[in-house]
Amino acid sequence: MTSTDSISAQAAMWADRMNRSAYDSADGRRFDAWMNADPRHRQAFAEISAIWDDPQLAEACLAPAPTGQLASPGVLRRWRTALALGAVAACASAIAFIGVSALPHQYESGPGEIRKIVLADGSTVELGGNSSVDVQLLPWRRNVSLERGEASFDVAHEARRPFTVAVDAARVTVLGTAFHVDRMAHDRMVVGVSRGLVRVESGDATLAVAADEAAEIKGGMLERIPLQPEQQSSSNWFVARDAPLADLVEKLRRYARQPIAIGSDKAAAIRVTGRFDVSDVDGTLATLRQAYDVQTAGQSDIILR
Repeated sequence: MTSTDSISAQAAMWADRMNRSAYDSADGRRFDAWMNADPRHRQAFAEISAIWDDPQLAEACLAPAPTGQLASPGVLRRWRTALALGAVAACASAIAFIGVSALPHQYESGPGEIRKIVLADGSTVELGGNSSVDVQLLPWRRNVSLERGEASFDVAHEARRPFTVAVDAARVTVLGTAFHVDRMAHDRMVVGVSRGLVRVESGDATLAVAADEAAEIKGGMLERIPLQPEQQSSSNWFVARDAPLADLVEKLRRYARQPIAIGSDKAAAIRVTGRFDVSDVDGTLATLRQAYDVQTAGQSDIILR
């Protein structure tokens, strides 16, 4: 057996194992190790996955055995694996499609823009203003990285292909649900869940967050918090409850067409309370000048006190 044949056989075996109703975490780790060991492994698995659920393959596997009796489930799986191997050479177009769809894609929104993206798996992503995500859909996993801003996700349920959103060192993992992720700073994010269940991870801490609940990561600490209406989707309203001024500035950046920064430690220490229409950048800055005795200076808005 050639090296290519051996890799294809291994890919078929993994496709068989990963498509069973249950597999243990050790199998998952071994599968990840095999996938990462060689780029040819990922290509071979994509090729097998492209045909694994093909209707003609399923029909062939369910055809009567030579004796006139239906094959046992174990034999059916072996037939499916063998037929999948034999069909690899005939699915070049499907392979090309899988290869293209597996490439990372970046989606961005401009200041004040709400952008909705429908992914190839049927999931939807709604970006808040001035936000950015990288998306990669693989046959065995769906990966999203929230680079800046906020995004709401409505995830198509796929029991064998988890959907993970990475925000810096934190991770949110689901199978099918609706939730909102707000990246407030490099060390702070809020996850609000409106349907289903998500797993939030930060360092060694893990928290299961159900519908109508929220979680906050701040300085590496993970905790459950009450879900607020503005934590369920992108909104031009920011309700601050003794919040750091930096949170309000981050919200303003989602709508501002010029940079906004905090220019002093004294200003950074300010905490704000109130309901702010962050789409009205100039009005909110005027409110800050009046209510908190701050000053703005420069071509960009630099907040001083």
